[in-house]
Amino acid sequence: MVKPSKLNELKELFPEEKFIPSPGNKWIDLVLDQNATGEDALKGWLVAAYALSTKKFSSLAKGS
Repeated sequence: MVKPSKLNELKELFPEEKFIPSPGNKWIDLVLDQNATGEDALKGWLVAAYALSTKKFSSLAKGS
């Protein structure tokens, strides 16, 4: 989970984003802004799924 101090830092870096993915060991938490729309949530979910699949692919490539 994203610490509040880190969340504020990320919001300053990306003020227009309505979601922030927070990677864990086996999953990615998605923090949504209160004003996020369904489209923002879907966009965040797709980015998180892509990031997770890239991480898995990277782990498989290193193990080969």
